[in-house]
Amino acid sequence: GVPGCGKSLTARLVACEWHLPLYRFDIGAVFSGSAGESEANLRRALDYIGSVSPCIVWIDEIEKELAAGHDNEAAKRILGAFLFWLQENAHRMFLIATANDLTKLPPELFRKGRFDEVFFVDLPTESERKEAINLFSKLSLTMRLTEEEVDALAKISDGFSYADIEWAIKTVAEEEYTLGMCGSYTRLDSVFQRTVGALSRNREYIETIRKWGKDSAAPASGRK
Repeated sequence: GVPGCGKSLTARLVACEWHLPLYRFDIGAVFSGSAGESEANLRRALDYIGSVSPCIVWIDEIEKELAAGHDNEAAKRILGAFLFWLQENAHRMFLIATANDLTKLPPELFRKGRFDEVFFVDLPTESERKEAINLFSKLSLTMRLTEEEVDALAKISDGFSYADIEWAIKTVAEEEYTLGMCGSYTRLDSVFQRTVGALSRNREYIETIRKWGKDSAAPASGRK
């Protein structure tokens, strides 16, 4: 899905909801220049995951770890071993992998039985932006926004990611703390107005992955 829209946070949320430990699996760290050492590192990592199950395993930006086009033999063997593990491991382990561009991944990764479902995380809708504005304001600011003010900020932030909204609100909070300025809706409005949202920064890229998400994945929210 779109960067800054909560993919990584989802892994943390699942672990919290299920009261299970969360382990970040950095596949890129298993690669070594020594012959056979990469495969040995992978086996040790997978054995460790088995020893700490039940758990949540999170692979962040998996397309950077297993990108199609690896042309060295060690990378191909690592991919093959990882695919076999996905298919055959019997440990009580729930795997969440996040990605910004799944077109860079080998198609065999998505065979049924390896990943049960693929979800697309889009930019937040207006109602989702309102929830985010209320949440980040409550966490970061000493002021309380009115419903009308939240509605106005939600309209200004069309095309923002959650990260954009959080940054704008934290900017005002930092001014409160460091400069002794009083947080106000006027300051929030000013910061939101000058913030360049994710869609404006990367429109072509976002529209491309949106098309992929619509055709090939289930929506992560109620958006149709």
